[in-house]
Amino acid sequence: MTTSAVGAYAIKFAKLANIHPIIGVAGSGGDFAKSIGCDAIVDYRKGNIVEDIKKALKEHANGKKLLHVYDAISEHGSGDHINAVADDGAIVTHVLANKNDYDSSKFTVIRTMVGDSHGKEAYRRDFAYTYFRLFGKWLKEGRLQAHPYEVVPGGLEGVEGALLRLKEGAVSAKKLLFKVADE
Repeated sequence: MTTSAVGAYAIKFAKLANIHPIIGVAGSGGDFAKSIGCDAIVDYRKGNIVEDIKKALKEHANGKKLLHVYDAISEHGSGDHINAVADDGAIVTHVLANKNDYDSSKFTVIRTMVGDSHGKEAYRRDFAYTYFRLFGKWLKEGRLQAHPYEVVPGGLEGVEGALLRLKEGAVSAKKLLFKVADE
């Protein structure tokens, strides 16, 4: 989902790297996804995700193969959609520990999580050391922008109502924050 914070930053990094086309999957946050760099949006609420991605590939990638996929949600059947649309030899990166959702006989499947930066391999620690400094620098320079947010009134008293809004799908393309000082 392109409107999650993880998905949004993946789009922003792809745009900074001049990678195109960027085809995002979003619901009510489609306008936000477009504003941060998606060339095409597939609305998952319409239920034709695979066909809509194939259509977007024809329109925006001249029918080229789909060889790079970043699954920022890694739930709700996203693996099934990727299995149906990505071409043999694709590299599929996902953020949750559900590697079995992807057809590893067709794809190279890679899980990427912040926690991996604390792994045993030195290259992971070195990458995280460099990446987080560059990330902070780009935020400071304005090349990256923080994810949109809303401060929920009432401090921790507002958590229950905020969770209900999330459950109902009434929150999209932003984070909900709570001021403990409001307690």
